[in-house]
Formats: sequence, structure tokens, C-alpha cells
Amino acid sequence: GNSIEKITRTWKNNDEVVLELPMKTNISRWKNQSAAVERGPLVYALKIGEEWKNVKGTDKYGDYREVKPTTPWNYGLLEKAIKDPENFFSFSKTKVVGKNPWNIENSPVSITTKGKIIPEWQLYNESSGPVPYSPIKYLKDHKEEEIVLLPYGCTTLRISQFPIVL
Repeated sequence: GNSIEKITRTWKNNDEVVLELPMKTNISRWKNQSAAVERGPLVYALKIGEEWKNVKGTDKYGDYREVKPTTPWNYGLLEKAIKDPENFFSFSKTKVVGKNPWNIENSPVSITTKGKIIPEWQLYNESSGPVPYSPIKYLKDHKEEEIVLLPYGCTTLRISQFPIVL
């Protein structure tokens, strides 16, 4: 930290410099005491399965593409994970990045953690309903499930502010 590194050499075509900066997972708090997961400069969002379809539009606006979730999206993050992100959020990166890394199939990095589905948090007007107020205590006996978080820019359907569940 607080230093400048200088590389003095003769550069050739296809030379690369790989810089890996130390980062840790951080939690920030938002509306209704929800939590967002951040690592370095990236904000993470839930990996949600996508179903795309072409929709016939009006003469005024034309046709468009629609995307809907194919996997659950209404997860809350565990309170114990929020309090100890270094032990409950597992970071991984791929060795090979695809030509377009900014989608759910080719994301170069991910974070795995556990969450619980919040049954009452449902779609409202074809969008996620308002984020439930945290903490949610009545889910103590519900099953924990593994969930994957991707950089926000890799997702189209986005849940990046999560309620907290006990």
C-alpha cells in the first residue's frame, strides 16, 4: 500500500501485466435495513436464471425482448454471514475469461454464500416487490440454501439489496 511500482523493460506485442489487488468482502446497509455485498470496486447481485423471449410491440414502440426469472430470486442473506463476511462468503474466479465476461454464463468472478427463501416476497407489477424490512425472524426453521452472487454488471435480472434473515 501507499507505493508506486515502476516496470522498466522493453515491451513486445502480446506482453501482459497482471495486477492483483488485495480485496475483502464488505457489507453495506440500505433501505429497510437490507444488505448489499461488495468486494473491492464491485457490487454483487444474485445469479438468477433467465428466460428471454421476443414480444410483439405496438406500432409506436416496436418489438422488444422480455426476460423473466427461471430460478428463485426472493432470498434473504443470513444474519450470521452479514456479521462475519470473511468466513461466510466464498470468493472464486475463473482461470479463463470468455470473450464477453459481462453475462451470467461467463462471469470471471463469483461469491458463494447461503440464504433463505422469503416466501412472502413476491413479484409486484412484473418486478420484485418492495424489499422486506430486516431482520426477518420467523424463518429461523427454514432451510438454508447455497446461492451464487455475480458482479452486478454480469446480471440482467438483479437483486443486490437483500433482506437479512435469522
